[in-house]
Amino acid sequence: MTRGTATEADAGARARQTRKRITAAARELIAESGFEAMSIEDVAERARIGRSTFYLHFASRAELANAIAVDELATLTDLWIELANIDPANTAEVRRWLDRIVERWQGNSSLTVISIEYRTDQRKLAAELVDVQFMAAEAFLAETRRLGHEPSPLAIEEVRIGFMLLARFLYLHVSMNVPFENESLDVLTRHLADAMARARDPEPAV
Repeated sequence: MTRGTATEADAGARARQTRKRITAAARELIAESGFEAMSIEDVAERARIGRSTFYLHFASRAELANAIAVDELATLTDLWIELANIDPANTAEVRRWLDRIVERWQGNSSLTVISIEYRTDQRKLAAELVDVQFMAAEAFLAETRRLGHEPSPLAIEEVRIGFMLLARFLYLHVSMNVPFENESLDVLTRHLADAMARARDPEPAV
């Protein structure tokens, strides 16, 4: 590694650490007094940075809230890996997994609501959320391959669509509190189980 490359790597590491301090400070302030009461000055003071440094990482409070929400999604990777280890024929276990992820999402719903309500660039928000959904599907598929299965391209797309349907359910019915029929989770369970089965056996015998 050249001196210039090392310097760039150090600068990147410092930037990532600063970003983590900003998001950690924001999480604390949101938990203490809510998003509405949190100012950029409060975040900068809690993170021990200047206001100008804040703007090097985030253009607004809304962008900061969205970053936190996206980070929350990324931390769910362990659950996607757990799902890959469930026998898709055991729909009761798939449903229990789904119940756990709904419960986990309920604990983070305030952050996702803030992200949706305050983000001005909705196209960018949608693109970021799709990226995270694909990341979740890729974590699931990577674990599926580790277990000795090789999903076909069609099976991969079915898994990705299943994860996007799950994300839609979480946003609409958990974050935004849109009412839903009791059977909705059963339907989603069957869809996920079918996608999981095809990922394990992409070309079942006719």
